[in-house]
Amino acid sequence: MDQQNRPAPLAVAYPSPPAAPAWNGKTNGFSIAALTLSLIGCGSLPGLIFGFIGLRQSRRNGDRRGRVFAILALIIAAVWLALFAFGVAKALTRTTPDRSQRDVAGAIQVEQPIWFADLRTGDCVKGSEGPSEHDLVALPCTSPHNGEVFATYTLPEGSPVKPGRPTDEATAGCLSRFEAYSGTKLDEDRQFVTGWTLDSQHRAETHNVVCIVDVADDSTGSLRR
Repeated sequence: MDQQNRPAPLAVAYPSPPAAPAWNGKTNGFSIAALTLSLIGCGSLPGLIFGFIGLRQSRRNGDRRGRVFAILALIIAAVWLALFAFGVAKALTRTTPDRSQRDVAGAIQVEQPIWFADLRTGDCVKGSEGPSEHDLVALPCTSPHNGEVFATYTLPEGSPVKPGRPTDEATAGCLSRFEAYSGTKLDEDRQFVTGWTLDSQHRAETHNVVCIVDVADDSTGSLRR
């Protein structure tokens, strides 16, 4: 048969995809609920879920207002959740009994910042000017240091205290404990003892005392006998 007389191939008709549902003129309910919940801190998690649902539905039917509401809800909910996570992390850090890094025997292993309330008898430190937000640097006693904690104790109830500062009574109690720790009398020419009282800001009662002996020159090794 002549090629010119061959019938043309039949065109295959494919069904057109279903049209997206037309917007009914109303703002998506999930988007409204998401924005409302996201403005309330405790509703940020369900607001986040509703926001994703509302955003998806609004995109399908061309609901621009619903899409804007959903996006705003997602942003606000994410901010709330980030603030909540930050607050939890900060609270856990504050309530940790001891943030210092120690070995199984309780000795400081590496040079590190330390708070006064985390000091233990036998710790060696650099810079012992007194409690502050970033108090001291603790380090192994084999490294050069200018202070050593030789005692901690609690003053009797009713004793005069100055939270965050040394007192004569606190220092006197420390002096009476020095020889038991070191096995020698205090070298008043090279060593200076201070008894620091701690306040509630340092997670301790106001009558708790940390005894530190300062040496005139950086030394290595411990004074413990």
